Amino acid sequence: MMMPRGDRDLSCLRSAGFTLLELSVVLIIVTLLLGSVLRGEKILDDTRVQRMGLDQAAIGSAIRVYVEQYHFLPGDDPRASSRWPGAVDGNGDGWLDPQSMEAQHAWAHLRLARLFQAPLSPQGLPQHAGGGAVRLVPDAVGQPGLSVCMDDVSSLEAAALDRRFDDGDAAMGRVRRWVVTTDETASVSRTTWPVTGESVTVCIAL
Repeated sequence: MMMPRGDRDLSCLRSAGFTLLELSVVLIIVTLLLGSVLRGEKILDDTRVQRMGLDQAAIGSAIRVYVEQYHFLPGDDPRASSRWPGAVDGNGDGWLDPQSMEAQHAWAHLRLARLFQAPLSPQGLPQHAGGGAVRLVPDAVGQPGLSVCMDDVSSLEAAALDRRFDDGDAAMGRVRRWVVTTDETASVSRTTWPVTGESVTVCIAL
């Protein structure tokens, strides 16, 4: 027996749509997938933060070994070219003068001494886990001595780095935010890390 046309239309509509149970299953699947993606991103972020901290420790250790072996800071070493032809000598004054490129030549000295083998960019600088440049900066952000400064670190990763390896304060402790002004001086704008997606420069005292 053929159903009336109205009943056939309602039956088609019911078969073409989703039931409440089906919609619930779809929402659960989407939620699980989204949660997996977010957890994966967090794991990647945590891994980068951990690598940044380990890289800083490795750089500090390499510099200390260099000083013990050659009695000069890498980059400041006035006898580097006598050990490794083609190396650029420093002036041997016990400091890395930013105006004389000694801080940049330090990476080449460390590589030649086989103490730090990270690949260097065309500018002669290594890169941290987030992709930005790593620099050696004297007296950065009011911290005496040398600091490892990492450019273009996401604000969230910078805050996580500070919490994991220091006190969480962007203006205090070993891990600090460095704001470079036009005259190359450093200033800290606030004691908390920004919560937006902007990139920052993080300096860690050696």
